[in-house]
Amino acid sequence: MLYNTFLLKDRGILSYINPDGTGFSIPCYVEKINMPVAERICTAQISLVCPDPYWMSSAEESVTILGVNGAWQFPWEIPQTGFEIASVSNNRIASVYNDGEADIGCVFTIYTRTNAKNPRLENINSFEWFELEIDLYAGDKVIISTVKGHKTVILERDGVNTNIINNRVWGSTFLQLSPGLNEIVCNAHSGKDALSVTVSYIVKYSGI
Repeated sequence: MLYNTFLLKDRGILSYINPDGTGFSIPCYVEKINMPVAERICTAQISLVCPDPYWMSSAEESVTILGVNGAWQFPWEIPQTGFEIASVSNNRIASVYNDGEADIGCVFTIYTRTNAKNPRLENINSFEWFELEIDLYAGDKVIISTVKGHKTVILERDGVNTNIINNRVWGSTFLQLSPGLNEIVCNAHSGKDALSVTVSYIVKYSGI
């Protein structure tokens, strides 16, 4: 039964939850199982290998640049003083704090309210930048993943997904978030006020 559950080379996620409810996880695969064959009751040892040495927070963080921050959460009740459904962010620079111990990739989701041209993202602290040479129209969504091993650039337009990684301007870097403060700015050749950007990321820790 144990061999059927932990197949050799099978991949999975090892998770750990603190008493306070905060959780962490790390990808792993089964290297080997040491278990006596002839005994009905025995002690087994399962060896799991984690190619990435960092634990990941189970909670995804997100920051909005020039967009709408959701404030409606469940459980929910209507207070006598009223309630806030969302708030509008007018900041062109977002302060993204990586409180982990490793550089991490992230996912930039760019929403377009009206026409825009050549969106550009910059990390002011590291001087890295990422720019696309493309005309965007109202309703377009661009998803840029800078996560190592999963780097993609996808345009969602009229229900169709298109790989536009070749629209990347020469010299662009898939932005990484260094430990500590990262200030991310969003610009465009034209129509920058039409863009709304969400930065989503998962923090990594060397130990928990």
